[in-house]
Amino acid sequence: MYTRRITGIFHYKGKYYLEKDTNTYVIDPESGAEMARLIDQDRMLTQAMGGVFPQDFQPDDGKVVLDLACGPGGWTQEVAFNYPSLAVIGVDLSHKMINYAQSLTQAQHLDNLQFEIADVRNIPLNFPDNSVDFINARLIVGFMFKEDWPRLIQECMRILRPGGTLRLTECDRSSRTTSPAFEEMQDILAIHSYRTNRTFEQRDWGVTLRLSQLLRNATCEHIQVQGHVIDWSMRTNSWSVVCQNFEVAYKLMQPYLVKGGATTDEQWEPLWEQAQREFYASDFGALWYLVSAWGQKPLAGTRV
Repeated sequence: MYTRRITGIFHYKGKYYLEKDTNTYVIDPESGAEMARLIDQDRMLTQAMGGVFPQDFQPDDGKVVLDLACGPGGWTQEVAFNYPSLAVIGVDLSHKMINYAQSLTQAQHLDNLQFEIADVRNIPLNFPDNSVDFINARLIVGFMFKEDWPRLIQECMRILRPGGTLRLTECDRSSRTTSPAFEEMQDILAIHSYRTNRTFEQRDWGVTLRLSQLLRNATCEHIQVQGHVIDWSMRTNSWSVVCQNFEVAYKLMQPYLVKGGATTDEQWEPLWEQAQREFYASDFGALWYLVSAWGQKPLAGTRV
């Protein structure tokens, strides 16, 4: 099994803790409601993406797979269960998420899966050069700043073995919907994210347009881009899961937006209540657009 030591972490009574809280996530990562939301979201996104890996990745025996900001570990657990010959590692800064993921992994006897507490914005990451074959990062826009993207991607290139794959999956907006209230809430979030240097555009986050270029700038080869769409309109199979996902997410991010001066409780609460009513309208329509971009680290001696 792939083992290593993480600095900046202490272990106490079977649990792991960061020595210093470096959270920049827009939702409290220690929230039990957030953990439950992410568990359901993991399953939904993996299904929408057609599986855990892109079709051109070969999960050969002994390869090492790393999931950045793994949350409660849903994606890593699915990988470890379906590919027992892989060594799978998940890292996240949330104590609650990691402790839950470890407990579930032990109950499922997934001996090829381990978790560590780490802030992926804290470069360098404590992985050796050329030590990982596949790195997955999904919806990390929730805690990244603009300047973090090239630094993290370059760090992933250091960690990857030659020929290894880095895959990023992001969205530029929570969804496009027929709910005026939810659209206004998304606008508030987008404007605040842009003003605080978290995103590239004010009209939306502007991340997906830049994924392939970010990979290219980091010398990735064989870059591919794939779109995913989740239809969560009324009377679709995804409606209830995604509806609950965003109801919880936008309630949990309220303290962050109010504290940052993006809105007030008096403005946000009526919008959130109206959005809930509009989600349940018979003619409600909604599409969640996501984009995956992935590329490979050049083989030794390959010119880029």
